[in-house]
Amino acid sequence: MVVWDQLNAHVCAEMRAFIDDHDWLTVFQLPSYTPELSPTEGIWANLKGHLANLAVQGGVDHLAAIKHHLKRLRYWLQPARRHHCPDRTHPRTRTAPTNEKSAFHGL
Repeated sequence: MVVWDQLNAHVCAEMRAFIDDHDWLTVFQLPSYTPELSPTEGIWANLKGHLANLAVQGGVDHLAAIKHHLKRLRYWLQPARRHHCPDRTHPRTRTAPTNEKSAFHGL
């Protein structure tokens, strides 16, 4: 089973012919402009955001950076850590100080 978006390469005539020639292959086509239906879209967006302005010496360095960020995402996406967001778009909650000798006293 394959779940695809509406990328041109996924809907071209050659791909449709390949799918038609392979009865064992089931393809589900996602509607246009629905990245929320594909969890991988968030992963790619996060990865591209980290690598967009990265200066590397060559392909080996670029591959190492990709592997590093994918491992970081894998760590953040573990079930015990799902309440965190790898790109820190969700605000963190903090307990307000309750005594006068807190770090915020006198501000």
